[in-house]
Amino acid sequence: MIRRLLPHLSIILSIMMLVLFIIDSINSAMGFLRGPEFRTLLLALIVASLATAIASLARRRSHD
Repeated sequence: MIRRLLPHLSIILSIMMLVLFIIDSINSAMGFLRGPEFRTLLLALIVASLATAIASLARRRSHD
């Protein structure tokens, strides 16, 4: 189940980060990329992406 969830979580977090980046570049006074929420989202994105990559590599190795 977690292997099915990780890619979706990575996509959702990536889209959220992209939206925050675009909004922050348009209006930097809002400070989306400076607060603790950004750090939390960035950490979640890193963990989800790393877990997705590890699961993908493990799946490939098991099929080889």
